[in-house]
Amino acid sequence: MTGTAQELAEVAVPRLADIVSVDLLDPVFHGRLPGPVSSGSVQLRRAEYMAASPTSGKYSAPAETSNHVTSSPIARCLTTGRAELHHITDPEVLRWLADDPDQAAQFRASGVHSLIAAPIRARNITLGAALFLRCTRNSEPFTLDDLAVTEDLVARAAVCLDNARRFTRERGIACRSSATCCPKAQCRIRP
Repeated sequence: MTGTAQELAEVAVPRLADIVSVDLLDPVFHGRLPGPVSSGSVQLRRAEYMAASPTSGKYSAPAETSNHVTSSPIARCLTTGRAELHHITDPEVLRWLADDPDQAAQFRASGVHSLIAAPIRARNITLGAALFLRCTRNSEPFTLDDLAVTEDLVARAAVCLDNARRFTRERGIACRSSATCCPKAQCRIRP
């Protein structure tokens, strides 16, 4: 799962975005299907974070969980199933950053000026979301063309992430039914 998330980030950074984070719903990491995402705040676990510059601010590391407030583009794109493109001065973003001062501080430190939040969906299942940021390093804001490219990248990665989720589930079932796999620590899944 994390390998696929890393590949998505590597494709996007630095050609498309200065910073990319891929966050998944927790059941996905365990091979389970996540339930429907309802409106409101949502908790996601980081699968990958990549920045073009080491001075891009302090963000949560892979495997850490973070809560995305209701007004965040991440929470909204998970609820609606549609990607969002915003500039830092958009009213929706200003409302979100007012609701999430930690995120606002990170954006200021990184010089974020434009973002795309895209839901990661495969087979009509929402697995998580990806956030693409442009900072002062790249003065051009995201465009509608960038949004289309991002949606395509995320859609392709979503199929791979869902395949990895399904593999994790099947491997877990096989490990639980086999007395030789998990006791010998050949996999990380424990019965």
